[in-house]
Amino acid sequence: MHPITNSLISKPHIAPLDTGMRAALIRLAKTTRTVCLALLAGSILYLAPVAWADNCDQARALFRQSAKTTDFQVKLKLLNQAARLCPDEAAIWNNLADAEENLGRTDQAIIHYQKALSINPNLAVAHFSLGDIHFHRGEYQKALDSYSAGLKLEPGDSIAMRNRQEAESRIQASGGVLSAEYITSRLQGGQQEGDLQLMGVGGSRARAGYSGQSNQLSGQRSAPSKMAFQNILFDSGSAKIKASSHAQLKELGLALKDIFRNPSARLFIEGHTDNRGSAGYNQKLSQKRSESVRHYLAQRFSLDRNRMEVRGFGITKPVASNDTAEGRAKNRRVEITLTQ
Repeated sequence: MHPITNSLISKPHIAPLDTGMRAALIRLAKTTRTVCLALLAGSILYLAPVAWADNCDQARALFRQSAKTTDFQVKLKLLNQAARLCPDEAAIWNNLADAEENLGRTDQAIIHYQKALSINPNLAVAHFSLGDIHFHRGEYQKALDSYSAGLKLEPGDSIAMRNRQEAESRIQASGGVLSAEYITSRLQGGQQEGDLQLMGVGGSRARAGYSGQSNQLSGQRSAPSKMAFQNILFDSGSAKIKASSHAQLKELGLALKDIFRNPSARLFIEGHTDNRGSAGYNQKLSQKRSESVRHYLAQRFSLDRNRMEVRGFGITKPVASNDTAEGRAKNRRVEITLTQ
């Protein structure tokens, strides 16, 4: 839900899956997100041709009035009137969709967020809002697509990055596979998650402001990009890769063949475990497992093993609690970090 106000876009944003919550449930955590629109002479809406000027003036007044009320039924009425008067303004459709989303009318909200994007494809908040709705519905691939589209426009949005990571995890946990096309786009995006936990993050974060310009600086080396794979599995107490993991490894290998066309691309393969067993045992096991992944990728896809460094971290970098089976499953993972 990202409403556009007089000079700002503010949105309580979904932060999926608080710590300890069952995987099937989502609790919405609220945070404030502000996105500054480019304004001309204090106007919040692009003026349509002269024949539409009067109608758009009326729509502008309704738009401002809607931003002053917290009653979503009133917002809905005002913004529907504004959309009829001046139908070519993305801000109106975005806020109309936001009101509908708050009222639980998500089918209609999707239609109107898409309408906003048809007018202005660069409206990152509409992409993020669609991602939130799809995530809440359990449509994780659609959520991935929407979050990724928004992050191309606003790459520093930490909440969208966190939610995208959680959607990736949900797809894998349900037996799905992340495609080579998606992995390539994700790793080459240069969007750094930094120290954000991959799963089960509670609470909320303030969102960075948006000036309408990319946060990426031209001419800079891309920041490292990291992905976690919980569907690359091994036999218990072993570094032998399970056959059920081959489908995901195939997609990863195809993505890396494309990525490694860049001679400066380098890969770090990290192995992680839960806390069952001693720290020393798990460190050695995670090292062997990361080596198994490198060997598989080098052998099956003719990738240069010298460009793939392996690391075993054992129990030292958990992303979830080891007190539950679900948390331990999240901690048993392989992470891929690309630099180029």
